[in-house]
Amino acid sequence: MWNDPFGNDVWTSKGQEYLAQFYERDEKPNYGVIDRGYQWKEVFLQNGTEVKMTYKGRAKFSRIVHENLIDEDGVKFDSPAKWANAVANNTSRNAWRDIWVKFPDTSKWVFADDIKRKTKAQVN
Repeated sequence: MWNDPFGNDVWTSKGQEYLAQFYERDEKPNYGVIDRGYQWKEVFLQNGTEVKMTYKGRAKFSRIVHENLIDEDGVKFDSPAKWANAVANNTSRNAWRDIWVKFPDTSKWVFADDIKRKTKAQVN
């Protein structure tokens, strides 16, 4: 790797091949193909996306794994709404307003409702 005159990291073809092998070896078996995931109404959550919700001071986490929403205990859920209700001791919740999302290529948690609004704005 080297830096171009603008300070950007530039990978050689050999470095890119190494990264591709790393991805194939370490990421795919854990979460699935990165271009696939879970379609939550208008929002696409790619494999590897993390989801969190805090209820009564306890943070709970789940992740999109092989196109499924799997919680930290290994339980599969049909939808983020069902997961949010389970986190809240089977009380009715609005998942868009309770869930935070962190996509695989970022380190920042984003409010699900904000993602939905931005996605709708891009479509319209």
